[in-house]
Amino acid sequence: MIETLRGTSCESPPPGYFEELVDLCRKADILTIFDEVKVGMGRTGRFCAFQFEDAVPDVVTLAKTLGGGKREVGAMVTSQALFDQAYGSTQTCNLHSSSFSGMGGSCAVAIETLNVIDEEHLIERAARVGRYLRSGLEKLQQKYPRRIASLRGKGCFQAIEFAFGQETAGRFLDVRRNPLFVTWETVLIGALTRELFDRHGILVHFQPGARDLIHLMPPFIVEETEIDRLLVALDDVLDRGIADATVRFVIKNIKRVVG
Repeated sequence: MIETLRGTSCESPPPGYFEELVDLCRKADILTIFDEVKVGMGRTGRFCAFQFEDAVPDVVTLAKTLGGGKREVGAMVTSQALFDQAYGSTQTCNLHSSSFSGMGGSCAVAIETLNVIDEEHLIERAARVGRYLRSGLEKLQQKYPRRIASLRGKGCFQAIEFAFGQETAGRFLDVRRNPLFVTWETVLIGALTRELFDRHGILVHFQPGARDLIHLMPPFIVEETEIDRLLVALDDVLDRGIADATVRFVIKNIKRVVG
């Protein structure tokens, strides 16, 4: 079981990885399950991220976007043969249940979500605006090469990896486990996200497992003018400097603590 585009680090395996993985597993009679809960339903510019390669897993999991922002719903997609093997007979099926499985309202929303995505060509739109966003981020990386270490992602799931001294610190300690460095990264990434929100009203997020990344996940209907606003905001914050953002962040938090 594997995420086709990791939800925490926004990383993909090298080209050809999924094809080889599926091939090896089939030869060894091992089922492959691709987790598309976060990036499926068109976010990467394809309905599923694994479709960038000629690889078809045995099972795909979907959720999140499947509910159209209205209902909670998840789905397992598999072949008819595998479904019949697991559920085809009441005498031999692998019975399990869920308190909320098969809810009619959620299923109706999921069907309409699929219709809207198809009829309004939102997957193609996600690919197009994703390319526009990536192009703008690449220009920022050229402008701030010492601040932006790398860019990751596809379509409407992009991430910026910031240079917080990880490479230098990594020569002397495990930067992912050392509590001082973890705290340092958390303060820096928190400062950047706070600046984007306080100065520009833009909300982005980061994950505890990747404190040097800011995730950008705009809706599929985002306009280029809104992406431009984000790029201008990032440019402003980086131009002011991470040190400036950090000082403001620390001072604000001290004031909140002491009242």
